Amino acid sequence: MKKTVISLMAAVLLFSCAKQELVPVAETTPEVLTRDPWTIVPIEAIEAPQGAPSTIWAGFEETKSVLSMNGAGTYGSIEWQAGDSFYMVGINGTAYYITYQTTGSGASAEFTTSGSLSDEYKANGLWSIAPKNALTALGVYSDTYVLRVTLPQNQTARAGSPDPNALILATWTATQEENLSFRNFVALIKFKLTGANVTNLQSITFTGIQPASGTVPLLMDGDGNPQYLKGLSFGNDKTGRTVTLSAPDGGFVAGTDYYMALLPGTHDGFSMRFSLEVGGDAKTITKNSGKTLTLNRSRITDFGTIAVGDNYDSSEEITPYLTASAGAPKPVTLVVLPEGYTASEMAQYRLDAKSGIDALFNTEPYKTYKNYFNVWILEVASNESGANITDGSGNITTARDCYFHSKWGVDKYGDMAADYDKIFAYVEDHCPDIKNGTHTVEEVPVLLLINDTRYGGIAHTWQNGKTYCMAPKSYGDGTIAWSYASNGHEAASETATPWDTKEVTDAERIALGEADGKYVGTWRNTLVHEFGGHSFGRLADEYWYEQSYGAESDIAGHGYSVPFGLNVSGHYATTPWDDLISYAGTVAADSPYKRIGKFQGGDVSMFYRWRSEQISCMIDNRYYFSAKQRWLIANRIMSLAGLSALTLNQFLANDVTTDPLRDVVSSPVMLPDGVSDIVPPHPAPMLPPPVMHVE
Repeated sequence: MKKTVISLMAAVLLFSCAKQELVPVAETTPEVLTRDPWTIVPIEAIEAPQGAPSTIWAGFEETKSVLSMNGAGTYGSIEWQAGDSFYMVGINGTAYYITYQTTGSGASAEFTTSGSLSDEYKANGLWSIAPKNALTALGVYSDTYVLRVTLPQNQTARAGSPDPNALILATWTATQEENLSFRNFVALIKFKLTGANVTNLQSITFTGIQPASGTVPLLMDGDGNPQYLKGLSFGNDKTGRTVTLSAPDGGFVAGTDYYMALLPGTHDGFSMRFSLEVGGDAKTITKNSGKTLTLNRSRITDFGTIAVGDNYDSSEEITPYLTASAGAPKPVTLVVLPEGYTASEMAQYRLDAKSGIDALFNTEPYKTYKNYFNVWILEVASNESGANITDGSGNITTARDCYFHSKWGVDKYGDMAADYDKIFAYVEDHCPDIKNGTHTVEEVPVLLLINDTRYGGIAHTWQNGKTYCMAPKSYGDGTIAWSYASNGHEAASETATPWDTKEVTDAERIALGEADGKYVGTWRNTLVHEFGGHSFGRLADEYWYEQSYGAESDIAGHGYSVPFGLNVSGHYATTPWDDLISYAGTVAADSPYKRIGKFQGGDVSMFYRWRSEQISCMIDNRYYFSAKQRWLIANRIMSLAGLSALTLNQFLANDVTTDPLRDVVSSPVMLPDGVSDIVPPHPAPMLPPPVMHVE
């Protein structure tokens, strides 16, 4: 049996890779996709079922497909070479494969197979996938067949063409007898190299904000194009934000076109790290860009010529990420420190720091008052990735050689701590605003960004304002679901309990944004809660533990030299937001300020603690601080900037009330017919309250 196969590469798009430091760009909050359960289709290892000649599936041959550019360099096509092969897959409760292989070459070639799929495996149509080793598994999702493919994170450089194992092609046909026209699944970046150090290059690593490689689902859109949908997952897919291109035999050559294959997606900032061996020493050169890079399926993005000089990376660097421009007596200073990032992971750290800080400054009131801030991204390498693991009581059971000795339990977060003496000493020695004498360490909140995917997050804070926050990259970029109690509605009286307050309907609960008592986000939401809420804003938690009972009393933090927890009241009759309650009585019925009231539950206690709004960042980590919280944060900014506190009217003049979850309607993600838009997140409890220290 013979089959003519054609594959096409679409037109080139150009993109200039500028040499520049990362600059702030607006964070794009991805759609949260949830899903129904997958049906995983068993994979049979025997080819050509039901009596046809069969062989044992024993791995894959190397494919030899090459990219052929036209003379002007504006268009490329994939050309087959002898020995190329692909799998054709039929599915009917079980998945069977047959192999097609060619002895020809060119943009189209004849492929032969030794067997044939029986009719029962053709009833649902046939997938074809090249190269063979790209196919990992199959699944059925809402009656839609989905291929699970792997784009290699480690690719080998070839002059003038991508690594053939990374050049994933796919198509779908109704019958086995049709000619095939393969279409590209990946995006390509293209570049040339120049400079005396090109011959010393060992590898080049691209690092972005979004997944760039790994195991992902592939399905066809309505136009027959293979698509990668970030939110759709088999549940155990592995993705990474890097692609490493290793030197070919003979090393890299200046002036030659090289390619990387990446997953389609948009990166709000990216970097290229060049690893070299110079005189027997390992060196790195990192080039960062704050530009938004959009990589489209079946398109080539041309970075032009990249110079590889001798401007090697330092093990300790300082990046001014934000610079104050408000004209206040002094800037409001924040510091970001890396923990568990090795020297080779500093580029990733800078991108992670940018991503987290952008999430903070895309949340009100930080967004409104952004020009009051200096943000310094300091760099110091750890000898090992990750953080120490404890037994839940602070005793280390698995050691990691991380710079600030961070530690916590696998599922015990209350013992989460680091060497704060070392943290504050490092900040005092390296933060420019402290070194020049304008600030003290008590005035500079510290974010310790931890290169560990375990769940966690906590703020350590002192009465005098000194604070550091620990924020690991929990689950990488995976979604996290926080469950919280959904009672504690507006209290009818000072002694009201959650059981005798008014009941709410499901519709009212949805309007409150707490339909199922669950909110879904990422580690960045934890960062905004812990760093923006606790460390900087000095806010108390507003969630509560069931069966955790307080008593009506003063709250100690209200009397600190730098007050803490003024968003929560220990008394019903008089609260720190009574002026806001009075203002809320004067506004229209549909005003967001009508959310203000006295809601029982907060500061981890069900009883005798009241909060000003039903839902906010301090109860479920959403990107929304309540009106009282926004006012407290704004006045913390004024205090650190050397300005007078804002009156209620001054605060209201610039206040932005939007809750992105309740007040913004996003465009839906377009999915194929029959595919819903749901992906299961990692379920996680609310993290422990901040740890309070004495001076």
